[in-house]
Amino acid sequence: MSDDSSLIIKICNQCAPVMLNIKPAATLTLTFSESKSLREYLSDIDILFCPLASKGNYITWFIYKEKLLTKTLNKADVRYILEELGYQTQALKHCLNCLRERFTNCHREKQEFPHELGLFLDYPAEDVIGFVMNKGKDCRYCGYWKVYSDVEKAKKIFHRYDLAKDILLNEVNQGKTMRQAVASLIS
Repeated sequence: MSDDSSLIIKICNQCAPVMLNIKPAATLTLTFSESKSLREYLSDIDILFCPLASKGNYITWFIYKEKLLTKTLNKADVRYILEELGYQTQALKHCLNCLRERFTNCHREKQEFPHELGLFLDYPAEDVIGFVMNKGKDCRYCGYWKVYSDVEKAKKIFHRYDLAKDILLNEVNQGKTMRQAVASLIS
């Protein structure tokens, strides 16, 4: 497998639900050399990305759809939690800057991980709160996140994410570029 195909698989596995408008955001950790190709693979796709932090030879990227993320962060329970944590929720730019700062501080200064990242990734607020209160233990189910509330609803979401990855990878494996595959799937 070439480095390019390995990177495409990483991007599809982590970001397919975002690229196919199922999820507002994802994180993706890449080496510096892989990161140089990220812009090439995501160009011409309605997707934005910014670095959250770097450590060693790796960069953690925040990949998102602006409209979907704005809608997610405007949910009343999400806004309340973020504001309690000191976020200025009036503008997406402010939220992303605060998240980046908290994420970077976590890595550099050994501060607590900003578990509110789950809210940006559209995890249910109840599950983010449950994770923090239970220190990651005693969840009712574990998939893309640890579930503390509605297991059946979470399983349906996990299935949609898996399906998005499978469909996008299948399209790419048939020779389409990522842009072509995404365009054919969301048109």
